[in-house]
Amino acid sequence: MMRGKKAAGSSFLTNPLMKAAGSALVYPLTRLFNLILSKKQYPTSWKSADVVPVPKKGGATWRPISLLPPV
Repeated sequence: MMRGKKAAGSSFLTNPLMKAAGSALVYPLTRLFNLILSKKQYPTSWKSADVVPVPKKGGATWRPISLLPPV
């Protein structure tokens, strides 16, 4: 479920979902970030964005937005 008209991107992991998970995500994410920092290799999915066209208000023109993973 999307609230506030926010797009989840290709991972389907939304900020409200991460917030609902709460402290259950703290330890795994800490380990993940420490591993990434120690290896100095970032996931390729973090280096690219999904570009999605969004219609502008009141017109027939579109603007691109970039969706990045919330992590």
